[in-house]
Amino acid sequence: MGTNTFQVIYKGTVMGETTIKVQTAIDIYIDSQTGNRFKEIKPNTENYRIIHSMDYADVLEEFSGNINSGEAIKKLQEMSQKVTIDDTFIQTLMQKTQNNSRLSEYQVYIVLQRNWIDPIEAPAIVTAEEDTHTKLYEREDGEIMMNIIYYKGKDGNGYNISPNGHLVIGQVHGHNKTQEHNMINIEGTSNRDKKTAIANGFNIYSLRAYETNVGGQAGIDKVDGKGVPSLLLGSTRGRPNEPDKRPTFDVGRDALDFWTKNVKVWVRPKK
Repeated sequence: MGTNTFQVIYKGTVMGETTIKVQTAIDIYIDSQTGNRFKEIKPNTENYRIIHSMDYADVLEEFSGNINSGEAIKKLQEMSQKVTIDDTFIQTLMQKTQNNSRLSEYQVYIVLQRNWIDPIEAPAIVTAEEDTHTKLYEREDGEIMMNIIYYKGKDGNGYNISPNGHLVIGQVHGHNKTQEHNMINIEGTSNRDKKTAIANGFNIYSLRAYETNVGGQAGIDKVDGKGVPSLLLGSTRGRPNEPDKRPTFDVGRDALDFWTKNVKVWVRPKK
């Protein structure tokens, strides 16, 4: 579905003869339901493809011990869908989130939009989805209030679904200027962000709205799904013609890379 079976790895001229070496292009294959990477695949590209776990199992059984062969990869490609990343839309909603996070913290989800039951019947797109409420209130357990539902996948792994039915692989929210007396904002993600990231196993990104005017470029901080923080990965895109623009950051790709490598086994929710 839209990818080449082979890729050129060397092209040169020796004694007037052109030599071209090719190899099978092996993409990263992930489960269409949970997003978990299939560990038997040894990718040599950075492209992602989703495939139903049953289809993958059939090919794995047919090509036992040789799943990375050209013939096996060709069959996997026919049964899978390439994943694209809509960075433009993600950047749009991130900027909107920074603009809106004045008195309270607005949030958006980073999601994988797909048809997990029949992956080849619809595009697979990493994009952003607005929440129906802000992150103003925290839960009793100290985590971020998110309107997502936790499920158990057919592969035994846990995953979250957004209000629009998409696979949640990350969350972005703005850090507004504190409204509490004698308190100041500090850079980076919060303890609540860290706790939420670890509990859900996906990255949480915070925008420095507290030091940025509406329409400006807000710095992006992160805590990953294992609780490891990172400061100032990039900035939101800001106004179209803003002078001295700072680089943005590909949140969609970053969230997808982490999630697919670290999908966790489903754990029964506490009552």
